Amino acid sequence: MQDERMSRLTSHWYEGPDVDESEVEFALILWNDEKHTVDDVRDQVARACQQSRTFATRKAWEVNDRGRSIIKYSSSLAELLGIAKTIEEIKVTVTIRSSRDTFREQMCGTVIEWISDICGCSVGEDGQILRRIICEELLQSWRRGSKASNVDVGRNGIDDHEVEDFSGELYAMRRVGNVRRRNIVRVDVDQQQLDVDDDGDGDDEDGEEEDIDESTEENDEEDMEIDHPNSIDATEADRDGDLDMDPIDDPDDVTEVSEATLAGYPPPPPPPPHLANRRRGHDHTPVETENGDLFVAHDLTTRPLMDIPRTPRIKTRPLRPPRPPRYWLEKPKGYGFKDGTPLHENLWDRVRLDFLILYDLRMWKKLRSDLRDVYVSTVVTIPYFKRVLGLRFAGLYTTLAQLYLIADREPDHSIINLSLQMLTTPSITAEVLERGNFLTNLMAILYTFLTTRQVGYPSDVNPLATLAFDAGAVTNRRMYHFFLDLKYLFGSEYVQEKLCREDRYLLQFLDLIKLVQGICPNVRAVGEHIEYETDAWISASLITREINRFCRQYSDSFPLPENLDFSDVSMAIRRTAKTAIINSVGAESKRFSQAEIKDEIRFHSIEISEFGPGAIYNVVEFSVDRGPMSFHHPLHYLLSWLIDRAKSMSRTQLISLLQFSAIDLREQTTLPKA
Repeated sequence: MQDERMSRLTSHWYEGPDVDESEVEFALILWNDEKHTVDDVRDQVARACQQSRTFATRKAWEVNDRGRSIIKYSSSLAELLGIAKTIEEIKVTVTIRSSRDTFREQMCGTVIEWISDICGCSVGEDGQILRRIICEELLQSWRRGSKASNVDVGRNGIDDHEVEDFSGELYAMRRVGNVRRRNIVRVDVDQQQLDVDDDGDGDDEDGEEEDIDESTEENDEEDMEIDHPNSIDATEADRDGDLDMDPIDDPDDVTEVSEATLAGYPPPPPPPPHLANRRRGHDHTPVETENGDLFVAHDLTTRPLMDIPRTPRIKTRPLRPPRPPRYWLEKPKGYGFKDGTPLHENLWDRVRLDFLILYDLRMWKKLRSDLRDVYVSTVVTIPYFKRVLGLRFAGLYTTLAQLYLIADREPDHSIINLSLQMLTTPSITAEVLERGNFLTNLMAILYTFLTTRQVGYPSDVNPLATLAFDAGAVTNRRMYHFFLDLKYLFGSEYVQEKLCREDRYLLQFLDLIKLVQGICPNVRAVGEHIEYETDAWISASLITREINRFCRQYSDSFPLPENLDFSDVSMAIRRTAKTAIINSVGAESKRFSQAEIKDEIRFHSIEISEFGPGAIYNVVEFSVDRGPMSFHHPLHYLLSWLIDRAKSMSRTQLISLLQFSAIDLREQTTLPKA
């Protein structure tokens, strides 16, 4: 009722007195999705409306062909709510809105069809004049007639349609996690508690397992809650509200202390207070651009382009997560608001085109297809407006990603699929990269969604996060659209040059691929057959396959050096080797607790005397029959392919790039001195 009142147009917009709307009629609308068949919808509509199968069949096919169908008009909300409740039993989407607003929506569809029709018309000898007029109007401000109470996307929350598509996989993933936790609990139980009773009935063992099952089932029914790694339990706080803070609060500092201890050095003293903030993000070094200018951060405090709707049933702790490293927050020179920028060039202002793109999920299948045809036949065909569309699209991309990954009923018809039109045009790729910070935003989308199942900006990147297996982020098949976009970006010559010259992209990429380093480890089965291909293992393999392709594609961005100039690839090898070593020695084992490395690596000496006097070697202490082993090592793949790009480098120079002391691992990455 509130929505109906807020959408009324007063006499300010119409001549004459206000229309009496005391008797309001409403419409019950059934929406299409990709989960139900026509027969399922037909049977449910016939039962809910108590109508014939002919009526229900007609409505079901209308939903399938056009994307939605008006099932019933009525002035009784109670009657429509009763019908809607019955139809929703099979988990289809049903909405109730005033007939007046529903008629307006239908008229909008008719207007879009008319615009699409006149786009192909000519005025005299000019076949582009109507297209230009349409494009110019799309880039103007929206003149609102009503109060526009629903102008914000996701203001009242969004529905999680993706989790319904893969609810079976999510349940299996959670069961895998519960079984793993249950086994850990049972190992810690005293052996005497596991012994059966003297009479052999085994009541104690069965009773304990039943209790554990009940507790895990209760956890399954609760809303998912993500604990940030730096969250502190309330019992650890002082009564006055203060918290005892450890002097080592930076993830890089934790790595340094672990590495120093491993190498035999005493732990370093805490840094002075005035240096603590300067150390954050210390691994970034400004590099020269193609114009010879230093690439530095510009306007780090720029506010996000727009708010992102939150994923349902995902709760976060109120404590603020760790601040992302500096290389995630840096912006290109062209990014940010500048005085005198036209309205359609300013990403922080909204134009009509933006709202049409953002409201894509509110439209039905036919209207979504018609609007996409309008974009292709008008904005995309004129080079100037195609560039503007690419820029506007880049500004909305993060929000569109959240809507596509979580809330879209028909992902195949999403407007985000239009990104292929922009990313394959070199001039537009350069525009969105420099003015829209698109590559960093895209990697932040992948990082934040894989770790929280919530899309975020680069400022939302948590440097201590891990893959959100339990939340279902890894099983989301819609994520491969963004892998495809990243593939097209990495294939652009302009982007490849940026990947070679600007270190921040390499550091961001290393953070992304590190998430899947050593995941899903297996322990060798001795004396029994175990099927390792669990749902979690298969889903992880699909992701790592894409990540491995990106590693190869990233390394191919470095051209084979001419005139023995290895400066770019040398720095990339040095940074990648440092990241791989820190991860491989177990310095990050506490963060990646589910990965194959469970503790800091230790070495032991062995003597090999098969071919003469014995030689002693220090090797990693690892037992193949008992230690966990993973098949996923993208950090090592990237390092090996980068080394392949430097195969003409001398052996001495290459070895110097791969050798690190404990001090080198703690300090800022630099090339070794000749």
